[in-house]
Amino acid sequence: EIVALEKIHDVGMRIYHQKDESTRFATQRPRDDSNHADRLELIAVEWIFGTEELSSYSKCLTALEGSPGIFMCRSDAEKLNLIDGDRVVIELEYGTLTANICVKDNMAAGTLIIPRHKNLDWQKLDSGKTWIQPDQIQKQTD
Repeated sequence: EIVALEKIHDVGMRIYHQKDESTRFATQRPRDDSNHADRLELIAVEWIFGTEELSSYSKCLTALEGSPGIFMCRSDAEKLNLIDGDRVVIELEYGTLTANICVKDNMAAGTLIIPRHKNLDWQKLDSGKTWIQPDQIQKQTD
């Protein structure tokens, strides 16, 4: 639907990509999804403090950066028998990524959010979309 500029309020307006608002945060599965419905999409993101390069050099922002982690929705964590705080190793094409799982209730199923952090080997993620199978995530036992 096209909206004329004069109909947009001064404070702006919310625009939804999809007509069904309940699916606007749903993960976008690849088209060849028929045999891989259980795959998880890894999404590398920036936090407000400490994860982008320039702020990582600031001593005053170091206290605000928090600990590295991998965010996962509760339903996915339960399927993998993981709980909040579990340390996991994710096998990737370019090596392993190790961090604590942060279980969240307000996330889309099928996604893993990995904030870039100077103490996390996020560079091992492929550039572009990274999809993994659940068996590539192993709980670290030591």
